[in-house]
Amino acid sequence: MLETNNVVTDKVRLAFPQLSEPAGYRGHNPKYSIVALISKDDKESLSKIKKAMEAAALMGKDDKFGGTIPDNLRLPIKDGDKDIDTSKFPSFAGHYFIKAASKAPPGVVDANAEPVTDLKSIKSGDLGRVSINFYPYKAGGNVGISGGLEHIQKIADRAPQASRRSAKEVFGVWAEL
Repeated sequence: MLETNNVVTDKVRLAFPQLSEPAGYRGHNPKYSIVALISKDDKESLSKIKKAMEAAALMGKDDKFGGTIPDNLRLPIKDGDKDIDTSKFPSFAGHYFIKAASKAPPGVVDANAEPVTDLKSIKSGDLGRVSINFYPYKAGGNVGISGGLEHIQKIADRAPQASRRSAKEVFGVWAEL
């Protein structure tokens, strides 16, 4: 059976949404993006993602990778317990994460598959599903698989992920008034 390079995740935690307008980072072309945090217990989604990345690697074997899939292939899935500072980003602990990005705006719907018109209502910590198209690349001496953002389904609101203390926590009440 031929595996596909497209995945629709099961329930994930959304982080760092850039959906209302594209943003560039470190001189890269502006893109719409989101980070999907996949629980390490979600074996079904992780299996689908692994198969989709393998399919993307096979797609690039001849035209991007010179006939063989390299051992140093960069993959878009990262380990939240190893590849990010969980003291700054505690919600990444116990998760794998993937950044998916696109030059074109993604389709965004709610739990009832109705279009979301206020894209700023999608915030870090929300729960959702993400449609990702994995594809091979060869650029700047690097070879790998990247995740293309296709669509997002927001399932539920969640409290924003706290990566820093509030101003009130930092300063407290000024006593000399």
